[in-house]
Amino acid sequence: KLLKKPKKNYWEERSRMSNIPKLRFPEFSGEWEEKKLSDIASFSKGKGYTKNDLVNDGSPIILYGRMYTKYETVISDIDTFVNLQEGSIISKGGEIIVPASGETAEEISRASVVKNKGIILGGDLNIISLQKDKYNPEFFALTISSGTSQKRLSKLAQGKSVVHLHNEDLSGLQIKVPTLAEQQKIADFLSNVDSIITAETKILNTLQKKKKALMQKLFTRQLRFKSEDGTDFPEWEEKCIDEIAECIAGATPDTKKNEYWENGTIPWMSSGEVNKKYVYETDRTITQLGYKKCSTKMIPVNTVVIALAGQGKTRGTVALTKIELCTNQSLCAIINKSEYNSEYLFHYLSSQYQELRKISSGGDASRGGLNLKLVGSYRVPLPCLEEQQKIADCLSSLDSLIQTQQKVVTTWQQRKKALLQQMFI
Repeated sequence: KLLKKPKKNYWEERSRMSNIPKLRFPEFSGEWEEKKLSDIASFSKGKGYTKNDLVNDGSPIILYGRMYTKYETVISDIDTFVNLQEGSIISKGGEIIVPASGETAEEISRASVVKNKGIILGGDLNIISLQKDKYNPEFFALTISSGTSQKRLSKLAQGKSVVHLHNEDLSGLQIKVPTLAEQQKIADFLSNVDSIITAETKILNTLQKKKKALMQKLFTRQLRFKSEDGTDFPEWEEKCIDEIAECIAGATPDTKKNEYWENGTIPWMSSGEVNKKYVYETDRTITQLGYKKCSTKMIPVNTVVIALAGQGKTRGTVALTKIELCTNQSLCAIINKSEYNSEYLFHYLSSQYQELRKISSGGDASRGGLNLKLVGSYRVPLPCLEEQQKIADCLSSLDSLIQTQQKVVTTWQQRKKALLQQMFI
């Protein structure tokens, strides 16, 4: 409500004035002035230190990896520490940091403000120090990380497997700047949005931790359910997956043949889609001809699927199908051939993520992989069906809360993104 969106005819009248944002606080007017970053800031680099230098207690440090794993516009809480080395670069408070290397041009084009003084700034960080009391660092961090500035930096980032961004690239950046008062107003407003996102994310993290702790207690039998009449359930059995189910892999139709894909009606699941957890729809579909021309198979509703391979954290991740579908060759479908609860198996294998990655060929290396034999030989503790159902219901209810909270976080992140697009030129 504090922001105003000018009427359409306003923009028609002033279309030639490109220095005005689409969304603005009502008390401000006039064009934004364009400034070259090198004219209003000095530049330096972080120094030394890697993840191997981290200790449980010591001097607080920001390593460049935090910009990817825990990105924030303003960094105030530090939870990584090192033993202070001579020649370290120490923050004075208010510095803007930009990673000097990363995997993609998009992820490297982001900036954060180091709020407090006395923080060590590790290597592979570009450091921007603005002229004090003239410019708001939060505003500039937001500008660098969005709109035209981010696009320009993405184009400047160089490299193939690893891309690099240098202070020389940053120094030539042209940034459109409002008055200090408007900079502060924008920074404060978006800081409030960030606070909401942080609070909602903490709730999400708490729910996820509670689920993890509950699974640990349930599957190690520290916590047991009782039957409806109050009596204890029988002791659990332990069986290999291939004793209770059939493990099958899918296939991929030739991607060069449009007739296998265009206007397809058969849901086809790729390995990355296990991250949906509950699969109600697939990203792609194939045609009847595509289905016939490859060895993929239809799998029924409520089938557990596990990623045999995949980039990053995908391998070893499990999902539960909520529609009939077929899969690619990097997914193992565990087809029920005896009486067990699929949701119970889904939750148990979810709790075994790290163990499943360890048994992958290649260990826990990024290039490792599972196969049908390894999955089939994996041992699963099996309570009676009634207790399986109670465990599944309990964990599925918690999953529903987690999914709802994830939607809240995602909605706020999308709102912030939309605001950035409209408030920065």
